[in-house]
This record gives sequence, C-alpha cells and structure tokens, in this order.
Amino acid sequence: MNIKQELEYARGMVERRRDIANAINAAESAREAKENHRSVLGALKEVLKHRKNIMSLVDDTTAGYALEVEQLLGTVNVWREQSALVLAGWGVPENELRLIEQQVGGL
Repeated sequence: MNIKQELEYARGMVERRRDIANAINAAESAREAKENHRSVLGALKEVLKHRKNIMSLVDDTTAGYALEVEQLLGTVNVWREQSALVLAGWGVPENELRLIEQQVGGL
C-alpha cells in the first residue's frame, strides 16, 4: 500500500464532494437534503477508510500525510454536521438521520 496514494484518494474524494458541500444549505427539498447528506456520508466513509490505511503505516517520514488526512476528515465532518442541521430544518427526525447513516455504511 502506498501512503501517498491513499492521501491522494482522500483528497480526491473531498474535492469531488466540495460542490455538494457548498450547496448543502441551498437544498430546496427534504429529498434533496437527504441526497446531499448521503453523498457527504459517502465521502466521510471513504476518507475514514483512507485514514485507517495511512495510520496503519505512518512513520516519521509520512507523519505529514497523517496530519493532512486528519484535516480532510475534519472538513468532511463539518459538512456532515451542516447537512444534519439542514435535514433537521426540513423536519427529518433523528431516527431517520441515523437510518441514513447506517445505510451508507454504519457511520
């Protein structure tokens, strides 16, 4: 496993979801907000996977990769929180939010 490649995959996942994250607050329906949330959760799941792979091989030379993947994870978690707030604003109950998270991968 190549740690640098794992970081590149994590970066790519965050970049591909950036437009969705920027539009989280602009959802025009609960359905759209749920779709956005699923997309953000998918990114979170992938970044967590790459983080796990990086952390399993980190050493003094690759510690910077570990720091950057932590920052990416923080970004996606902020998106997740924003998305959950938007869903709450649309009246989506907490149990439905948990169900969506479980469907995406047990987050």
